[in-house]
Amino acid sequence: MKKILLPLMLILITSFIFASTMQIGIGTNIQRYPLGSYYGYERSAAIYKDSELGAQNIRITALSWYSTAAVTVNVPTKIYVKTTTETTLTKTTWANMISGATLVYDATHSSTLAGGWNQFDLSTFFDVPDGNGLIVMVERNYGGTGNGTSAGAGIRYTSVNKYP
Repeated sequence: MKKILLPLMLILITSFIFASTMQIGIGTNIQRYPLGSYYGYERSAAIYKDSELGAQNIRITALSWYSTAAVTVNVPTKIYVKTTTETTLTKTTWANMISGATLVYDATHSSTLAGGWNQFDLSTFFDVPDGNGLIVMVERNYGGTGNGTSAGAGIRYTSVNKYP
């Protein structure tokens, strides 16, 4: 990953008392990550700082990304999450990145809705205690050389600084 990208992501959460929805970022740029399959195997990671999550304990039950283009291709997809007190991602291997993370989604994703939120219901909820940020890692395993759809799903994201 050459730079840290903060995709516009809707985190559907349930606080420990009631359900609510949280949207992070302004999403003015478009990329294929984290729902791409242009190459056979794509990995992406995004960090959401404690300051972006707000001063509260949260329970995540689903994740959503806003897509500008429809893609109908079956792609095995895994989503991992873990808490962090860091504010930037550091360059590392995928194995190191997912070490200590919780696998919360493991299924074949078959289509991406254009002009709307694409929700991934988690197989298990994930709690983020107040004072922690969140790292969301997405692994897409189309296989071979990919499906060749370079634009991908057109996921909206918010840019942040590159690696040091």
